[in-house]
Amino acid sequence: MKTPLFLALLLTQPLAGLTIKIDYTYDTTNFFNTPNKRNAVESVAKFYGDMIHDNLLRIDPADYGYTWTANPWHPATGATINIPGLIVPEDTIIVYVGARDLGGTTRGIAGPGGWGSSAGTTAWFNRIRSRGNPGAEGSAASDHYDYAPWGGSMAFDIDTTWNFSQTQNLAGTDFITVALHEMGHVLGIGTADSWDNLISEGVFNGSAAYDSYESNPPIQSGGGHFTTALVSPMFGAFGVAHGISRPVLMLPSSNDN
Repeated sequence: MKTPLFLALLLTQPLAGLTIKIDYTYDTTNFFNTPNKRNAVESVAKFYGDMIHDNLLRIDPADYGYTWTANPWHPATGATINIPGLIVPEDTIIVYVGARDLGGTTRGIAGPGGWGSSAGTTAWFNRIRSRGNPGAEGSAASDHYDYAPWGGSMAFDIDTTWNFSQTQNLAGTDFITVALHEMGHVLGIGTADSWDNLISEGVFNGSAAYDSYESNPPIQSGGGHFTTALVSPMFGAFGVAHGISRPVLMLPSSNDN
């Protein structure tokens, strides 16, 4: 029997991207106080969300009859926040943003949020931990080969003069570059067990990274960044030309726009 046309079209559609929801609840220093600033950070969320095709099941206490507490850190203070019973929709990651004085030359910090639950079944704990992705289940870090966060936090330095343009190298530190870097940490670069499990003998052994760099790229001590000498072709986003080699995004620091 022939497959109906509408079903054939459905079966050939790629998985939709993720929704990375930027949440300003804890922007208590009122850093993101203009549409220009909000558009900049939300464009970074959309950039990653459109690129990542995965399925993350929702986290909703009503589905299991147990509760949980999300534990991001407050972007304006650095203190741990307790958010009981947080509902995270399907295919969505929640990122709390804000700003404070980060000190020194630090322009941004970020990472995934923690969580806690005092009671529940294995299925409930796995829902929070893996969101339907078996490679992120279980408490043993060495077993993880996937990553499925509920969300996290990003903080930016409040005393920095920022350039919030999405296409132009204007005066100030380029916000898009810093925000792209920090969102990478929320999404597991240097922070996920599955990332750490791909590091050995000073290099990162991810297959996509190998294909891009044409070998296993060297990783900095600590595992959160590539080494400072790495460059890679850009592929055309936020006003940059396609195919021009520039310092890679996940370096420990960068003056490149």
